[in-house]
Amino acid sequence: MKRFLEEHLPAYVAGIDLKERIWQARFYDFNVFSVDKAREKLEYMHNNPVRKGLVENAVEWCYGSARWYLLHRSVGIEIVSLS
Repeated sequence: MKRFLEEHLPAYVAGIDLKERIWQARFYDFNVFSVDKAREKLEYMHNNPVRKGLVENAVEWCYGSARWYLLHRSVGIEIVSLS
């Protein structure tokens, strides 16, 4: 990964116009101070692909962690539980 970034990151960064927004206009940050709030935000993120009509169920989205949390199935990376 380090080698990949060393080779490709400079060209990527050179193509970024710093006058443009990085986040969407409606973005806002939110500090998470409790496990309950973290679970709420995680559920919201898990359901984003469902809301956008990309999948019918959050566990079908291959880029999310819903399969791990709900079905205890691997998603390709290590997940740390919010216990």
